[in-house]
Amino acid sequence: MGRWNIARNDETRGANGTPVTRTKKSASLCSVTYEALGGMENSRAGPEGQRYFRRVQVTFTRTGQRRYRVTADRAGAERVAMDPAPGYDSHLPHDLVHFVVECHWKLRDGIYGQLAAGGDAGTFTPVDRPRSRRWAKRSSQKNAHSGADVARSEKLAAGAFIAWQVRSGRIKPSRDAQAWIDGAEVPEGQMAGALDRLDEVAEHWRALDVGDSLTVTWPWPERVERRGKKPA
Repeated sequence: MGRWNIARNDETRGANGTPVTRTKKSASLCSVTYEALGGMENSRAGPEGQRYFRRVQVTFTRTGQRRYRVTADRAGAERVAMDPAPGYDSHLPHDLVHFVVECHWKLRDGIYGQLAAGGDAGTFTPVDRPRSRRWAKRSSQKNAHSGADVARSEKLAAGAFIAWQVRSGRIKPSRDAQAWIDGAEVPEGQMAGALDRLDEVAEHWRALDVGDSLTVTWPWPERVERRGKKPA
């Protein structure tokens, strides 16, 4: 699934006032390497004028008692963030669940795939400068050519989170809960593997204090268009 890191961070602010997290120390939590997934460390030309860069680094920061931020550091596009991010949960925030299910089911074109393609997934904004109409238009164009797996990711995230809550005893089994789980449309064995990964991530997320963060690496390379024009 990618390399998992847990880190305690200092916060500074970008040009537009958006908080920027700077890692002070981290420890690897996952042994699955980028190369094992077929990625390439160096930039190279890809099909249809795309270029492939290093992997996106995604940081989930606990910014308050019931708030969190998601920041994506990219080599081929600007750093973007979503603050506050939706669906805070003290055990598993919503967009961290998305990351896990997209990795587990190899959805290369979901929310984080859109970020890897240079888009904003419809919810992220630039960290180092104000969001402009031109920037939004360019991001919208990139979103339009990526994100084929977003709807699938939403179903999987919803079903897996409910299944994880049932298995961990946070909620009781019910018809409504089962309906959400069935809506994910995956075999029981596949779901069990995803829940194991959610167990691991939840353990690390619960250990974070306000201001701490969990940094994860998107396991596939960035996909951005060949640079022929000056960025907006």
